[in-house]
Amino acid sequence: ALCHGDVNASGTVDILDVVIIVDWILNPRISETEASEAYLVKTDNGLSLMADGYVGGVQIILTHGSDFTINMPSDAFMAEYNTVNNQTTVVVLQPGSELFSSTGDYEIGEVLAASGNHYVNVTLATEFNLLSAYPNPFNPRTNISYMLPQDGFVKLAVYDILGRTVNTL
Repeated sequence: ALCHGDVNASGTVDILDVVIIVDWILNPRISETEASEAYLVKTDNGLSLMADGYVGGVQIILTHGSDFTINMPSDAFMAEYNTVNNQTTVVVLQPGSELFSSTGDYEIGEVLAASGNHYVNVTLATEFNLLSAYPNPFNPRTNISYMLPQDGFVKLAVYDILGRTVNTL
């Protein structure tokens, strides 16, 4: 019944199969490395994605009330959703940082993300998280990523190995 859509032979057709097929057809080899980890950040008006590399696609199931509305981003290769009763399935291929904007409350159910020919570990940011800095050890320029459970102001202090403040951002 799954025919040839189940290209990774997992027994189901999901976002990993779609990402593999799109890569076969378009070969969008991005110069970034493929992601191994991704973080979802729920904001007041939608859901954002942060990752440690290229994410080929995301599939999310949301549950919500009747007051929920969703708007898909225009910067993704493809972004669609389907709502049945109070459940919405979202699929975004080659997403940017915003997966969708929305109004109304929703809960995140199943989340699948894929890159290349593998699934990406996805974590929902429910508390403050300081992510890995790269490159590490620091060079003259370093990226420091963090996540907040809600929008707000952040003060980040960087210390050297002796505990002296190097910079405050």
